[in-house]
Amino acid sequence: MQPIDWPAEWAGFVLEAEETVEEIPALALRLVHRPTGARVLALLADDDNKVFAVAFRTPPASSNGLPHILEHSVLNGSRKYPLKEPFVELAKGSLNTFLNAMTYPDKTVYPVASRNEKDLWNLMDVYLDAVFFPNLKNDPMILKQEGWHYELRRPEDPLLIRGVVYNEMKGAYSSPESVLYQALQSALYPDTPYRFDAGGDPDVIPTLTQEEFVRFHDTYYHPSNAYFFFYGDLDLKAALKKLADDYLAAFGRRPAGAAPLRQMPFATAKTVRAPYAIPAGDDPTDKDFLAVGFAAHDALDVETALAFDILSYILLDSPAAPLKEALLRAGFGRDVFGLYEPALRQPLFAVVAKGARREDLERFDAAVREMLSRFAAAGLPPKLVEGAIARKEFQLREADFRGYPKGLVYLLSALTTWLYDGDPLAPLRWEPALETIKREAPHGYFERLLRTRLLANEHRVRLALEATPGLEEEKQATLEKSLAERKASLSEAEKAALVAETEALLRRQTTPDDPEALKAIPILSLDEVPKTVEPIPTAAETVAGTTLLVHALSTNGVAYGSLYFSLADVAPDDLPRASALSALLGRIGTRRRTYGELATALDLATGGFRASVETIERADGSGYTPYLVVRFKALRPKLPEALALVREILTESRFDDVRRVRELFDEQASRLEMSLYDRGHLVAAGRMLALFSPAARVRDLTGGIAYFHALKGWLKDERAFRDVVEGLDGLLHRTVRRAALLGSVTVDPDDAPAYRAAYAAFLEALPEGTPPRPAPPPEVGRLRSEGLLSAAKVQYVAKGYNFRTLGYGYTGRLEVLRTLLTYDYLWNRVRVQGGAYGSFVTFDRSGNVAFASYRDPHLDETLAVFDEAPAFIERFSADGREMTKLILGTVSRLDRPLTPAMKGERGDYLYLAGLDEATLNAERAEILATTPEDIRRLAPLVRDVLAHGRIAVLGGSERLRAAGDRFDVLTRVTDD
Repeated sequence: MQPIDWPAEWAGFVLEAEETVEEIPALALRLVHRPTGARVLALLADDDNKVFAVAFRTPPASSNGLPHILEHSVLNGSRKYPLKEPFVELAKGSLNTFLNAMTYPDKTVYPVASRNEKDLWNLMDVYLDAVFFPNLKNDPMILKQEGWHYELRRPEDPLLIRGVVYNEMKGAYSSPESVLYQALQSALYPDTPYRFDAGGDPDVIPTLTQEEFVRFHDTYYHPSNAYFFFYGDLDLKAALKKLADDYLAAFGRRPAGAAPLRQMPFATAKTVRAPYAIPAGDDPTDKDFLAVGFAAHDALDVETALAFDILSYILLDSPAAPLKEALLRAGFGRDVFGLYEPALRQPLFAVVAKGARREDLERFDAAVREMLSRFAAAGLPPKLVEGAIARKEFQLREADFRGYPKGLVYLLSALTTWLYDGDPLAPLRWEPALETIKREAPHGYFERLLRTRLLANEHRVRLALEATPGLEEEKQATLEKSLAERKASLSEAEKAALVAETEALLRRQTTPDDPEALKAIPILSLDEVPKTVEPIPTAAETVAGTTLLVHALSTNGVAYGSLYFSLADVAPDDLPRASALSALLGRIGTRRRTYGELATALDLATGGFRASVETIERADGSGYTPYLVVRFKALRPKLPEALALVREILTESRFDDVRRVRELFDEQASRLEMSLYDRGHLVAAGRMLALFSPAARVRDLTGGIAYFHALKGWLKDERAFRDVVEGLDGLLHRTVRRAALLGSVTVDPDDAPAYRAAYAAFLEALPEGTPPRPAPPPEVGRLRSEGLLSAAKVQYVAKGYNFRTLGYGYTGRLEVLRTLLTYDYLWNRVRVQGGAYGSFVTFDRSGNVAFASYRDPHLDETLAVFDEAPAFIERFSADGREMTKLILGTVSRLDRPLTPAMKGERGDYLYLAGLDEATLNAERAEILATTPEDIRRLAPLVRDVLAHGRIAVLGGSERLRAAGDRFDVLTRVTDD
């Protein structure tokens, strides 16, 4: 972008530098607010998805979760917006494209985004008032709700601990990978704030006091410790004046919060052992984690940061990763992966083995170092290195962040140096670093990195994370004993005070906000909302007798190809094999290449290749089709080469390397298990839907709990494993045929002819075959409820059913009801009052309804809340302003900006689901015209759904067994 005429000083902001960042591209202005010392980075770019953010250095002094709880709490009312939760009002009443806040080990970030500039200023105003003038200072109930509190409903009840973050972190600590990462961070930086968990350790959170809470805010939430950020096509002068006049004018300058301390290097490596919980009675054999972690480099060294990103892929993430392969072949675990975290003062790099044995720790450390020494001496495979660099370059130039605003990603990148007083633009100017790496890679660049940053680096930790049966049950028993002893020590007056405090908190949570205070939240009018959906160009063409969907969009020279092979004729029992097949494609050898050679070829010719099984339901509820979906992307000059590789994978893949197939199955089972607690609400909801929906059951068989169990079963039973492997070749060749194929491409209009030509050549190599004849659907409906036993410290509760089977039809008004229930009813009842981290409801066009909670301390209580939703809907009333907010929030959710690749995938879905632009616009008209009466008319639909509702709960084994009468069946999720 061209330089602009910017004054030397504007509204107290002094211009320090004006530079162009060609890689974005953007005009970057760095400013400082002279009276307070506040820092500002503005990236003025031709992007209507505008971003504002403020970040603070917030180094923790304990694992009591103070930075994290404060992040939640500042958004619970402020000087200008004296509501209980302005954040929720923004979520359900703005056109935001991003609205959240994030806590990191040494910083807290408050970003908002919108494509509407007026809306962005509204969001900015509420966020600024929240961070600088929060009500939490004078209202201790906010800490109690968001952090932790003692709950005593009646004097005779047991004393409990409740709190949103408390339960969120109990969920996080259910994941051994989260425990592993925090243990590594604490061990590598023991003399710095990084030794503490900024998110909060559930065992420590109850030590946080209101006094500490307020003191931390006073210390760090000050403009002198702030980093302000603006991005996109916006009026920067107006924004800065608003910032200065409305907020910064109330502050003076003071010393900024100290940067997180650097850890002095270790003289010698350290050994650390820590436990993690598995259910009582489980066998801990081969369930440990081993890790070797390094403080890899200085955060201000952006070239090394980029190099380590590439090196981690070379060594551990590529399908041809030599370190991973060597460690697996040496018997260290069932899965090996890398961790590289650049967002620390001294970035962390680690090699991790999962499913390992604790007694192998020293041998694992020695093996890692020996293999790194071998690679440093003999050299890394040149083609692998070249492919990894090409892959990274494609990612950097494409800048496809899958729906996240670009400005947010640029901010987080800038903070990796800016937070430590470095140049915030250095990480964004990646071109010079990449050119150096490309130039020097053939001359031992990465081998020198191995020698200097890893092999010669004694700032290293050897960590064994040890599976410990019954640890959570033991901790829970200890907590209950401690709470019982505490209660026993209380006088009757103290108990009465706790009961009164519990009642006061509940009263606060259940008392509606003052209607006049609600009006303080600025909103747009419906006149500013687009009346029609953004169209996605889709032309259905015929190429070699098959349908090709062409989405002509500006893609900056990238072609995004998709292949949909119908699996309608695959029997339900074979669907897990089809999913396993998809996971192998592109990661095993072909008749022409080893899997290592194939991985390198893909990196050099494409921007990515992946295959999966996806199930798409017809929007009218009339049926569904599972597909083997292959997606790839490539620049125009590489299209023939890319499609030739795709053809080779689909027609020449070999499954006779049994050891490689076993490694990939082990890895996939490991990654599914790793995602279990982060996605627990989706796992529970998916399993619940599978109890009655054939399409959901197919999804379960190809990617849910049923598929996870199938993988584990094959790995446990050699004969079953061999049967699966021996059938994969036949399954592939039965699936890959033109008669079952629909193709799609998202491409620049001028590049469409080149794609058609390459695609036609690709089709010639595929057999014609016969059209698929639908197989019988999978059996559903035998069970009404299921408990999913795990090591979780909290629950994930789901209930739902299908409204089409009960005689109801879909309407756009259900989307407004979803907004209302999620951000009003469920937020207040399940999160605020119940202490769960979150809760939601969805209404699909196919008729499926899912109520679900996330990191929830309750079970029966949450199901009762779900069942009471119809009564809430029947009582619903709202004035015009409140209805406008609900409609705005609904449109905001439906109108998220999409990248070109995402638009193409969306266009494919609409075509396959039988949806057209006219239908979508009719639904939008229903949304924009929704009235309170329309909402109340939906109560019978929700009541009938819940009356027929199926239930699935993912939770701790002991908790679910205690509630066993509620479930038709209890299923162990993670037992080997």
